[in-house]
This record gives sequence, structure tokens and C-alpha cells, in this order.
Amino acid sequence: MNKILLCALAGLAFVACTQQEVKFSEGNFTITKINAEKELGPDKSETQPYINFAEGNVEGTAGCNRFFGGYEFKDGVLSFKDNIAATKKLCDNDTMAFEDIFLRNLKGSFKLEQTQDGYVLKGQTSNIYLQKR
Repeated sequence: MNKILLCALAGLAFVACTQQEVKFSEGNFTITKINAEKELGPDKSETQPYINFAEGNVEGTAGCNRFFGGYEFKDGVLSFKDNIAATKKLCDNDTMAFEDIFLRNLKGSFKLEQTQDGYVLKGQTSNIYLQKR
């Protein structure tokens, strides 16, 4: 019985040691795509969508309109505060389609997964892909 318990504890220690803690680095990121209702990229956007994180504040452009608000990063989870707001310009249909889905999904909490050149924000209903600028 002691050997089984010892092996089980050793296995748990191995799993805990192999899990990497995600380090969040503030800065400016290109929004490369979003998987929500469908996968969309900003291919036809009027301007390149980006998001900038700095000292608890977030701002950027979703392709046409600017957005801004607050966020918090804690224990591998990036949470956007309920105060995300955006300007309301009207742009072409392709740009607005991407922007609408992006802004509707930029709320709540996301598990942060680090990639080679940025992050994936993994939410309950969407994944948002960010590339360091």
C-alpha cells in the first residue's frame, strides 16, 4: 500500500513540475484571427486590428473602430473588465463582420496559452489569436 501511495505522489509531482506557468508580457499585439461562430481573420479590414495591454488598461482597433477598457491577469487567466467600450463608425461589410464578432467575444475570462510569437486567449465560446508586434 505504501509503495502505491508513494508512486502516486511521485506521479503527481512529475505532472506538477512539467506544467509551465504562462508569463504574461504586456505590450502591443496584432489580432491575427478569432474562432467563434466561425474562424475569421482580418484579411479585408481597413486597418490591421491590434490590441495593446499596459498597466491594467487595454486599447486597440478591431479593424475600423477603436476599443478600450480594463483587464486583469492572475493565475494564467486574462479577464476583461465589464467596461470595454468602442467607437461606432460604420465601415465596409467585411471589416464590420470581423469587428462585430471580435468585440462581442472580448469579454469575460480567457485562459492564456503562450505560442512561439504571442498568445491564444482561450474562452468558453471563442479563441482569439494574438501575435507580438
